[in-house]
Amino acid sequence: MYGEQHLLTYRTEEETKFVYFLSFRQFLWWLVGGILSMKLATYLPPVPYIGLWGYLPHGLPLLGAMLFAHIKHPSTDLMLGKYLSLWFAFHRRKKVYH
Repeated sequence: MYGEQHLLTYRTEEETKFVYFLSFRQFLWWLVGGILSMKLATYLPPVPYIGLWGYLPHGLPLLGAMLFAHIKHPSTDLMLGKYLSLWFAFHRRKKVYH
C-alpha cells in the first residue's frame, strides 16, 4: 500500500565509504600496515649504499596490508584475507576418511 515500507530492504554489494574512498575494513588494513611500517622503520635501519632504495623494505608491510584490503579472489569473489583464513581453516581441520 501507499506509504508503507517493504520488508525486504535494498542491499547493495558495495561497502560504505568511511574515509574518502576507503571502507572501514580497508581503512583498518591501511592503518595496521602503516603502523607496522613505522615500527619496522624504527627498528630496522635502511639498507646501506643504495640510496633511497634502501628504505624500500620499510614500505613492505603497508604494501601487504593494501593487498589484503583491495584484492579479491577471482573465482570466489572473497577478499584475500577472508579467503586465506577459510583456506587455512579448511586445511587444518581434522580429516575423516570413511
